[in-house]
Amino acid sequence: MIDPPFDFHWGDSTAHVEALLGYSTAEVMMRTATGQGETWTVEGLTYPGLKQALFSFERNGLASVELLCQYDAWTADQYRSRLETLRLVFDNLYGERQRTRSRNSGQPNDPRNGYTWQVGNTYLSVVYRSSSPSENKRTGVSDLVVRYDTKPPTAPAQTERWSDNVVSPLLAQKFQSKDDTDPPEGSDLGISQAKLLNTSIQGETALSLQLAVKLDSDSLPDPTKAVVAVNFYDTLADGEIVLTDAEVNYDWQSRRDWKQNNPETIAVGYLRQGSNARSPRKYFGYVATVYFDGRLESVRAEPGMLVNLFPVRTFISPFENAQAAIERGDYPMAARLYRTAAEQGNLFALENLAWFYANGKGVAKDARQAAMAYERAALQNTPRALNSLAWFLATCSDDNIRNGVEAVGHATKACELTYWQEWKYIDTLAAAWAENGDFKRAIEYEQEALQLKGLDDETRTKMEDRIALYRKRQPVRE
Repeated sequence: MIDPPFDFHWGDSTAHVEALLGYSTAEVMMRTATGQGETWTVEGLTYPGLKQALFSFERNGLASVELLCQYDAWTADQYRSRLETLRLVFDNLYGERQRTRSRNSGQPNDPRNGYTWQVGNTYLSVVYRSSSPSENKRTGVSDLVVRYDTKPPTAPAQTERWSDNVVSPLLAQKFQSKDDTDPPEGSDLGISQAKLLNTSIQGETALSLQLAVKLDSDSLPDPTKAVVAVNFYDTLADGEIVLTDAEVNYDWQSRRDWKQNNPETIAVGYLRQGSNARSPRKYFGYVATVYFDGRLESVRAEPGMLVNLFPVRTFISPFENAQAAIERGDYPMAARLYRTAAEQGNLFALENLAWFYANGKGVAKDARQAAMAYERAALQNTPRALNSLAWFLATCSDDNIRNGVEAVGHATKACELTYWQEWKYIDTLAAAWAENGDFKRAIEYEQEALQLKGLDDETRTKMEDRIALYRKRQPVRE
C-alpha cells in the first residue's frame, strides 16, 4: 500500500484526519459536500511547491488526497523535467512494472501527461498540466498535480481559470476589486488603492506599484506585524506566464503604525535591466496580498485571473514561515517560529527544534533540551518521531544523554510500524545496537537496510562506512 502524505491512511475517519492535521498546525479552511462524502480544502501543510490541498472523503473515510503544486518562475520544460525525476523516484520505490502512462484528456487546450503507479488498491499519480485560454492565444500556465487515491485516477478537474471571476470561494471573500476602498468583510486590513506607475527609461523596465493599506480596526494587536507581499508575473517568448526574475524591492513610505496615517503606503518596485527588444520576458501583471499572523486579510490582482492561475494561500502556518526563514538563512527566527508551532502541537516543529538544540542552530547548543523535544514528539508514536528520538539517543556525543537500550526500543517500534520497509529506520536500529555493544546485530541490520529500495549512491556509501565502523567495534557519534 502507498500511504498518502503526512501519515494519513485510507479509511481514516474525518475526526481522525482532523486530529492529525492539528498536530501539523494545518487547518481545514472549507468543507464542501460531494455526494456520499465531502471535500476539504486544507491550508498549512508543507510539501514542495504546494499551492492547494484537497482531502476527499466517502462514507466518512479518507478516499483521496490531491496536491496542486506550482514552482516559482519554472518554465514548462522545468515541469517536464520534474515529472521525469519523479518517475525515476517512484519507479525505484514501487517498481517500474507498477507504472502506467497517463494521457491527456483529449481537449485541445488541456495538454496533460504523467504517470500512475498501483500498489494493491492504492493509486499514486503525478500529472504535468499545461493550460491556455484558447487555441488562438499563446499564453499558458503550468502546474503539477500529485494525487493519492483508492480508485483509478481521473484527469484533474479544470475550472474556468482564465476568467477574472475568482474561482475559489475562500479567496473570493478576500478579493478586492479596484473599486473597493474598505477591507473585506471579516478583515482588519485591506488594500484601499493600487496604482502601477511606469518609470522605465531606455535600457531598463522600471515599474512602481503604489499600495495604500488601510486599517479598519482599533483592536488589532500590533498592526506593524502585517506582511505585504507582491508577486509580479512575466510572459516568456513562448507565452508561458511565470513569476518574474526581475529585481523586486519594498519601501514603506511612512511609519506603518497606522496611528498618524491611515491608510499607510508601500511602494513595491520592479526593475529589469535591458530593453524589451532584447529581453524574452514581458511584464504581465501582479498579485498583491496582505497577511496578519499568517492569515490572508486582502488580495488584489491585475489582471484578476492571476489568482485563479496561481492560487493564493489563505493561511500560512508558523511552521511554513520557519521553513522560509531557514531558506533565507535566518536560523534564530526559524527557531522562534518552530517553538511557536511546537507549542501549537506541530510534531515536525518539535523534531526540527530538537535538531536546532542538538546542533546549535539559531539557539545555544543544549543536548538536554534536544532530548526533551525529541521525547515530546515521540509521545505521538509516529514512526518518524520515534526514529528521530532513537537516532539521537544512540548517537549523541553527550554521555549523560545517550541510552542504547531506549534507542533500540524506539527504533524497533518505528520499524514495526512501517513493516520493516523503511531503510532509514533499520539504519537507526543498527546504530542503536552498536551503542549497546552488539556489533554483530548492528552489521546484520545495516546490511538488511542496504537491501531496501530508495537508496542513492551517497547514502549507500555512508551506510557501508558505518558497517566498516561496526566491524571495528565502534559506535556512531554525532
